[in-house]
Amino acid sequence: MSRTVAVIGGGYGGAAVAKALESEADVILIDPREAFVNAAASLRALARPDWAANAFFPFETLLTKGAVIRDRAVSVDLGGVTLASGERVAADYLVLATGSSYAYPAKPGSDSIGAALDDLRRTHKELRQADNLPFPVIILPLGSKGGVGQLPSPEGPSVASASVVAEYKGTDLFTARFVEQFGPTA
Repeated sequence: MSRTVAVIGGGYGGAAVAKALESEADVILIDPREAFVNAAASLRALARPDWAANAFFPFETLLTKGAVIRDRAVSVDLGGVTLASGERVAADYLVLATGSSYAYPAKPGSDSIGAALDDLRRTHKELRQADNLPFPVIILPLGSKGGVGQLPSPEGPSVASASVVAEYKGTDLFTARFVEQFGPTA
């Protein structure tokens, strides 16, 4: 292939563009994270730490022909991208897909899957132990069983004690569409 496309950002837009273009050009995906994070699944991951790995899709499974560089872009110009490491990535085309920013837990602060999972487990534990909060913490872990979970609760997530109930009766709302694109979760 004669053209190189540098895609900066591996969120929803960047991951989709990188995958779509890899059959047409040499694609280089630049993102500091180890994996695509399905932000919609982050709240469920917080409520169910045993399920949390399903919210992460390693970039190594996304591209079959392209390359992934784990780094941050610090500047771009007509010839390519300069990374935080000092490395220069030459490119014929640039896709700036730097995405959005949401507060944790929707967007984990860690770049590695392991550290993000540790953060979610720690936060889950802190919420479970927070008996003195002046308000209930409601988390919406939609899934095949549906319903919402309320923390803290001695029994863990519970639909019965929540004032809002949402139900989803289908395949896994949070990960099914990404498994086809990325392959298995972390």
